[in-house]
Amino acid sequence: MGVIAEIVGAAGVIITLAYLAMQIKQNTNQLHGEAINTFNSSQIALIIDFRDDAELVSAFIKCADNWESGSPQEQARTHAHALALLPLPRLAGVTRARCALFGAKTP
Repeated sequence: MGVIAEIVGAAGVIITLAYLAMQIKQNTNQLHGEAINTFNSSQIALIIDFRDDAELVSAFIKCADNWESGSPQEQARTHAHALALLPLPRLAGVTRARCALFGAKTP
């Protein structure tokens, strides 16, 4: 009788672990989808900023061609939007990319 109880208990544990593994996988997939949606929403917002603000586009192009030619205000706007354009979670060496983008030394 004790052996049957142990077998039933072990089967219950295995079934529970399989269920938990499926739940974790489902939750991971859902969180991944939400992260992609959030990232896409932020990119759409940036595109709308560029579409609706000719001064931003002008400042961005000016500073991209020659960072020093932009005023402090143009540099600040360009910097903020350039950082937002980088898909930060997906890039390795983000710090190096940011420094290279703005001509700074890598920390």
